[in-house]
Amino acid sequence: FDEWLETSELPHKELILPNVHEMTIEQIINHYRSEYEIAEDWISVAYTDLQSEDNYYSREKEVVAAASTTKVLLAMLFHDLVETGELDLNSEIPYESSMYEPGNGDITAEVEANNNQSSYSLDDVIEQMIVFSDNVTKNMLREFYRINFGPLGEGMAEVIKGSKETADLLEENETTAILLEETLLALLEKDHYEPILAYMRLADNDLYFKYY
Repeated sequence: FDEWLETSELPHKELILPNVHEMTIEQIINHYRSEYEIAEDWISVAYTDLQSEDNYYSREKEVVAAASTTKVLLAMLFHDLVETGELDLNSEIPYESSMYEPGNGDITAEVEANNNQSSYSLDDVIEQMIVFSDNVTKNMLREFYRINFGPLGEGMAEVIKGSKETADLLEENETTAILLEETLLALLEKDHYEPILAYMRLADNDLYFKYY
């Protein structure tokens, strides 16, 4: 491994530890936490290696701000609605000026140039939200769900068979590491989520964690 790494052209390879393939995830996390002087109570981790089935958890039930991490779960919620026939990928999702939030992506760029449409297809909205972590499209989907289907937290919790406490958490845009892990594991269970995985593979190619 180390010889291969030395000759490879992978980006950010200077961040990879020597003999990393012989280390546990706990050893790796503790190394970087120490290296960058990150206090233990600053992070929470829920980790599963799908090949070795090794797990590592640290403060995994600590409630934290969800920020953009629930965008995948939001996409799953809408793909469930497509699967049940309540929507299709061509369904139009409206945009209103109240949904604007700085971010990335083509739809946000159109809004900022005052060249936006009044609505966009569900598939386009999900693509922009996942590939670019776009905030405008996230707001479009959140508002559309609340108007047409009900409380967003309840809908998102149902995707992963969560409790009322999970629904309340998600409604406040809060989460935990264990909830994020449950979301990603659920993402792998159903074939109709494959388009989401495809968009995730397109996102942030220059970020080193995607390679390792």
